[in-house]
Amino acid sequence: MPSRIDHLLHSYLSISTYMQQTATPTRRPSWFGLTPLVVFLLVYLVASIVSGDFYKMPIAVAFLVASGYAVAITRGLGLMERIQQFSRGAADTNILMMIWIFILAGAFAGGAKSVGAVTATVDVILSVPTSLYAPTWALHSLLLHLPLHRDECRDTCCSSLHSTRDS
Repeated sequence: MPSRIDHLLHSYLSISTYMQQTATPTRRPSWFGLTPLVVFLLVYLVASIVSGDFYKMPIAVAFLVASGYAVAITRGLGLMERIQQFSRGAADTNILMMIWIFILAGAFAGGAKSVGAVTATVDVILSVPTSLYAPTWALHSLLLHLPLHRDECRDTCCSSLHSTRDS
């Protein structure tokens, strides 16, 4: 689940930075703008530790608490302007893309779990003999690398491999 947390943390950082920059353009950047991120982490970690399970604490609750805090600490604006500024920052295309990725990843994980894909994958991995672990991982990496990253790595990491094969 680290990817879900990473996306939300990046969202907080972007929104908080945007709010601080647009609210007070003449002020120097400060660490105070990162306090909503700290509030998010504290709320999530403390609630998760108290409950004894990190999956019992909904990320959305910690997000709402930190969002309310971010709106509250914005200086020099009325409440409506603060909310509008927060909404403009949250409507950034990068933020919205992360939200869509977060939603779709959760839907995919839920769907995969409900059809038994998680159990099937674990069973397949556990059925591999220990003497074949290294070749299995190598083959798995190769099969994932070629279709997913062929175009991205053509100019960087694997340019010599692709140029000899395509010639």
